[in-house]
Amino acid sequence: MKKCFSILGILIVGLVFTSCGGQQTKFKPLMQQVDNRIGESVTLGGYMLDTRAADNQTHIIVLQAPLGLRGRPQSEDKSQGRFVVVYQGRLDPNDVGPRRKLTVTGKVLGTAQEKIANCPDPCLIIENSDLHVWPQYEEQFWGYPTDGP
Repeated sequence: MKKCFSILGILIVGLVFTSCGGQQTKFKPLMQQVDNRIGESVTLGGYMLDTRAADNQTHIIVLQAPLGLRGRPQSEDKSQGRFVVVYQGRLDPNDVGPRRKLTVTGKVLGTAQEKIANCPDPCLIIENSDLHVWPQYEEQFWGYPTDGP
């Protein structure tokens, strides 16, 4: 019976994590090899710093943060840089804003050729295929809201 519960627990954790885009990509190695990884699908997360609308696209500037067990960004103190998400279409203003947590899976497009505000050189560009904006507050089982991981 104990073995059944531990197997079930492992399966549930695996399903939750893969539903948030799969295994996270290590940011520093990605930045060191970005030219060799163009077109590769990656999963990153962090905190929104700014959004800009441009020709039926939204560019989201993100402060990278490592992802936790459920694919939710952890502390911004552990950030290793910034990146831009190119989202096709317009985002709902209620879903975006400074310091909102997000997890994104998308293709590496390369680095920006021009300077982007709030994103120092080189600035990684990701084309979004799956974007999850985390709720600002998440209820724990005891019913109190928290915005923790």
